Amino acid sequence: MTATALDQLAGEWPLVGRADVIERFVAARVHPQSALAAAATGIALVGPAGVGKTRLAAACLDDAANSGWRTARIAGSSAASSIPFGAAAPLLAADGEGDTDFATIITRAHQRLTGAGPLCLVVDDAHLLDDASITLVQHIACTAGVIVVVTARSDRRTSTLLTALWRNGSLARIDLDSLGREDHDAMIAAALGGPVDDASARRLFEATRGNPLFARELMMAAAEDNALLKDGHGGWRLSRLPRASSRLAELVAGRVGALDEAERRCLETIAVAEPIGIAVIDAMGFGDVVARLERRHLVHTITVGSHVDLVVSHPLYAEVARDRLRPLRARNLRRSLADALEATASTRHGDALRIATWRLTAGLADSAPNLSTAAGEALLAGDVANAERFAEAAQQAEPSAATALLLAQSYFRSRKGDATEALLGVRAEWSPGPRQRAALTVLRAKNLFWLLGRDDDAMAVLASALLDTAIADTVLTDAELSDADDDNDVLPAAVGGSVQSQLGNQIAELRVCGSTDASDDDPVHLRTLTLLLRGRFQAALAGLRNAPGDADCGGLEAFVLVEGGWLANGSLLAERTAHKAHGSSALADGWAQLALGTAQLADGNGARALEALRDAAATFERHSDPLPRSLCVARIISALLLLGEIDAARAELADAPIHAERRIFGAELDRARAAVAIADGDRSAGVNALRVRSAEANAVAHHATEQACLHDLIRLGDADATERQRVEDLTAEVDSPRGVLRARHAACRSDGAKLALLAGEVERDGFIVWACELASAAITSMPPSAPSRASGSEQRRVIRLRSGFPRAVLFAPSAAPATAPVQLRPGELQVARLAAEGLSDREISERLHLSIRTVGNYLLRSYRRLGISGRDELSAALADAERLTA
Repeated sequence: MTATALDQLAGEWPLVGRADVIERFVAARVHPQSALAAAATGIALVGPAGVGKTRLAAACLDDAANSGWRTARIAGSSAASSIPFGAAAPLLAADGEGDTDFATIITRAHQRLTGAGPLCLVVDDAHLLDDASITLVQHIACTAGVIVVVTARSDRRTSTLLTALWRNGSLARIDLDSLGREDHDAMIAAALGGPVDDASARRLFEATRGNPLFARELMMAAAEDNALLKDGHGGWRLSRLPRASSRLAELVAGRVGALDEAERRCLETIAVAEPIGIAVIDAMGFGDVVARLERRHLVHTITVGSHVDLVVSHPLYAEVARDRLRPLRARNLRRSLADALEATASTRHGDALRIATWRLTAGLADSAPNLSTAAGEALLAGDVANAERFAEAAQQAEPSAATALLLAQSYFRSRKGDATEALLGVRAEWSPGPRQRAALTVLRAKNLFWLLGRDDDAMAVLASALLDTAIADTVLTDAELSDADDDNDVLPAAVGGSVQSQLGNQIAELRVCGSTDASDDDPVHLRTLTLLLRGRFQAALAGLRNAPGDADCGGLEAFVLVEGGWLANGSLLAERTAHKAHGSSALADGWAQLALGTAQLADGNGARALEALRDAAATFERHSDPLPRSLCVARIISALLLLGEIDAARAELADAPIHAERRIFGAELDRARAAVAIADGDRSAGVNALRVRSAEANAVAHHATEQACLHDLIRLGDADATERQRVEDLTAEVDSPRGVLRARHAACRSDGAKLALLAGEVERDGFIVWACELASAAITSMPPSAPSRASGSEQRRVIRLRSGFPRAVLFAPSAAPATAPVQLRPGELQVARLAAEGLSDREISERLHLSIRTVGNYLLRSYRRLGISGRDELSAALADAERLTA
């Protein structure tokens, strides 16, 4: 962060989102009796601290001064509130210094201020005025030719001045609240001279809740802490959310106000534990205290289901309270919280995790059952680091098959392959039951296969377990299945049914994930994936729709639909499935989110795609299902490239799953790798990767994969005649709308007119990014003799579509419009603009002193140059043309 940028943040920030208030003030000044002015001769700006009341009052004062009004300002303060005329001293007449009679002082001050023309008086922090100053302001405010702007805190007792002026109708009250997200982002962008990225803007808004003063101080803290960085695109990003600076902490402390000992301890407790149930706070003896904090708007309640929780009213209040906790106090507080929460006998999901966290943070021991429950909750929440921490503590406290299973699961989720094998690969002293033995075996095989790349060893472990007669013929009893339900959500690898079928299904899954096609006896999801790779979409959909009712195939069906190009139907099914499955143990949610993310990629919405795809990856991680991980990573990379985040895409690729190139979705990762290489300028590496992978797909008859890789070469403009023909021929094998569209793209060759026609169809089908690429290619492919209307139409298509993803790194020979934009001659442009405003040919001729025939000729030439057919398209076409020439 340069000193110049830091100085810019330290200067006066722009006034954003308050135009209606300024308009209200101007109306009261210019037209005191207008409806907008509400028949008042002043306004009262009332709101919480930091929302910009003083800044807004100053803007009103500037407006009045610029309009020739005299101006004056007084400000209330705690120090002067007990001194007569302490705040109003600047208003007193100079020749009245010796007077002690209040009536004389007020009369002289009133005459001096109101006797020389219109006056605008700003009274800041009216709730802190002394009585004498209040009386003087009342007399001034009731005088003709005076407008008063008063500010007051909404969280303090109502000002006597405000009450008096409201009663006689002199003031119109305007309640100010914090800024909304859009205005908050605009204010920060204006202060920095460029926007912050969406993720940073969201984090800032969550921290400040739209309070302009807090936003300013937090941004200053970020600048001073070198956490505010340029993003390389004229904007800014936060590398991290800064801790509250001493200046911000003092500001927050001032806003919180004085607290007695009990109030301070209660606020600290809620800040450390939020959200925390009222029953826990009552158990800690703060029942009466919390009511006082609520009346002061320092805490408030939220309802979660049937539970009522307490939170600190503003995130920065909580952060400052936590930062000011001394280590010993923090340790004792967490111990008290753990005991109180445990004493309430709460059964809420996540409470065990909180109790264990507080106790371990406080350096206290906990029981193995509590630690195991906490580890399971942490795994489900995606908090792998804490899951490992609690599982290790549980294993040390009371070694068992259950704690070993939790610890191995934590290691596996952390991708610690050697640690997982070290734990599971030795014969332990504890004796697991059938279900636990099967789960341990499955987890060990997964680890050998996915993390260590020892495919043969993984298969051998599972085959050996199948042959073990003590397991192979075992079917879990009802009692065992009931016992298993407790950790069902945490350990889904071997749940219910016969152990033999569980192990057999795992063998089939590893075999298919190792790029061997599924057989007819394999589970339906494995058969579906094989059919998908082969391009047999109709058979895949039929298999899913005929699957048993308990198979829960809605998410996977949605993904197949989207992959095949039925975007609308797939998205609709994905939304229904995600809504139904969200929060459950079903993996349908993961496939549904993957389908939604893929559809958003086609639509050009990189931000929403990234959100859905990360949700999908997290869901699969929670259920220890590495099968779709490579696919999730590949699609996340595509979303990042769509957002123009090349560095982030490169980092995501570097973190790709181990041995991914040998797994079922290795081709998708190679396509993403090619896209990153091309974005980095290494075109030959990207083209070579696509050709190698298409050849491998051809060798194993994975027709959909082969067509996708070859189509990428067409999009790049690097496919030769044989490869183009192969894409067309593959429509006999790939029975989906997307497959047909790819073949038609191949058949277009370099025919600009055909590419333009296909761009329109592809756009209507929902492939917005692809349509933009096709339109770009059409522009560069059109010969000089092509009608300017056709070229202009595709230029406008590119401009319109590209505006949805302006920073995207596209997979196309040209991602920008033609370098020679449409230009209208001066006479044509003048006539076209008037026609776009709705004037008739006759009206235009009269205004410009042209014949009606000349006007018509100008318009016809404009239509041809702009590529439109009539007046109804003229306004949009002119706007696009101006953007092209900007």
